[in-house]
Amino acid sequence: MTKPKTQLDAELLTTLVEELRDRLKQAEADVALLQRLKDAEATALKVRADLAVAMTSLAEAMADKLSAERKGRYGNFKDIRVDVGFDKSGLSQSALAASYTITVTRMTYDYGMHESVWAESVSTSFDALPADAWGYLMEVRPDAIPNLIQNLAPGDPPEAMRLYFQGMKRGYLTA
Repeated sequence: MTKPKTQLDAELLTTLVEELRDRLKQAEADVALLQRLKDAEATALKVRADLAVAMTSLAEAMADKLSAERKGRYGNFKDIRVDVGFDKSGLSQSALAASYTITVTRMTYDYGMHESVWAESVSTSFDALPADAWGYLMEVRPDAIPNLIQNLAPGDPPEAMRLYFQGMKRGYLTA
């Protein structure tokens, strides 16, 4: 039994309409893509500017956080001073031959006065420094490290101190 002509025409038209709808959807997607591509350069410039602002804000926030953490860790310190001395013969003026007097000014509770006051404490070597004073020296005041030691690794105070301690252990410095 054959289908009447009007039924065949309806089925063909339905198929055609579905195909046209699919093609229209694809064309509209292509137009949207084309529009995004046309706007891409302007969008990239705006995103680049927004990114620069966000990165600056992030850097400032991280610096503020680091500053607050340092203040929390080292807020009770006022100063650290390293005095360098040599024996009277003056024959050797190397980092290992020198003597170091480290004076730390920090907030300390005075039980007689019943309040916190600035007080100095003295250490006669770097390895005798309390851990928090060592941290203050290395993180906040690396400029207080004597030039004799800093010259072991210019521009890198932690490395200079490592080389100094290594030299102390060996009994000589290698450069």
